[in-house]
Amino acid sequence: MQYQYTIKILGLAILLSGLSLNPHSLIPSPQSPVLAQLSAEQLFNRGEQKYNKGDYSDAVIDFNEALRLDSTLEKAYYRRGLAKRQLGDNSGAIADYTSVLGLNPKNTDAYLSRGAVYAEQKNYREAIEDYTAALKLNSKNALAYYNRGNALSGLGDSKAAFEDLSKAIRIQPNYANAYVNRGNVRVKLGETKEAIADFTKAASLNPNLAEAYYNRGILRRRMGDIEEAIADYDQAIQRDPNNAAAYYNRAIARHLIGNPQAAIDDYSEAISISPKFAKAFGNRGLIRYETGDAKGAIQDLQAAAELFSDQGMTADYQKALQLLRQLR
Repeated sequence: MQYQYTIKILGLAILLSGLSLNPHSLIPSPQSPVLAQLSAEQLFNRGEQKYNKGDYSDAVIDFNEALRLDSTLEKAYYRRGLAKRQLGDNSGAIADYTSVLGLNPKNTDAYLSRGAVYAEQKNYREAIEDYTAALKLNSKNALAYYNRGNALSGLGDSKAAFEDLSKAIRIQPNYANAYVNRGNVRVKLGETKEAIADFTKAASLNPNLAEAYYNRGILRRRMGDIEEAIADYDQAIQRDPNNAAAYYNRAIARHLIGNPQAAIDDYSEAISISPKFAKAFGNRGLIRYETGDAKGAIQDLQAAAELFSDQGMTADYQKALQLLRQLR
């Protein structure tokens, strides 16, 4: 928080006396009596208000002060952990959630939140341990099953992931995201029709869930239902206009039905959203060559080759170079 003071008569009096004034001495430090006058609970509440407004840095300052006054204030550790995670300080967040559990080993939210950070770091085994601990405290926690299912999927255990996501759905039948992720797991298990059914259910529960339409579109294209796939990509793009992958896949579908210009337009949009989308450059280059734009094709394939090289995609880089040699 910044403090501003208007110095008029006081400043004049000091000037006439021949003394100097350090203006910074008028600004209270975080250790000043202004904060010390507040209780730990009051500081926590003020930090909570700042957190809710998205002012995470200042919220952390207030939580720090609250904990300086009361090192056993469990909720201050937890909320500070949430704020730190918002600021990208995952290590600090984990430390705070761990402090919560040291004070209260039955805090389910702390297990779930720490597990979420572990999962974000791809430390899936640690995440699974935390989600399992949460489930021991509450076996009807749909979010714990959902998160553990996603972590199991990250480890490649699709069957166990399917079981957990199904449990989440049984506990919370309107859990749209759980249907989407179970659909993704069913794809890995080779259950294409069942996956489509899950994506369809997710879209019916939450019509604004772009991922449900996008994923269903991918499967419909694979099954040869190109028009239906395009309709799904349309829905996904309508809900998420910055989804470069949706434009990319719609471009593929549009090319398959013989609409090369529409495909080029979609690849261009994907590149506009994601300028380092190497495959979009490559595919657009191929279609430009098909439509007689050799110069544009070469430019796109050169860009694709550079990006493939930068991104360590060796096989695609070699393929782009081969196509360039053929075009020249």
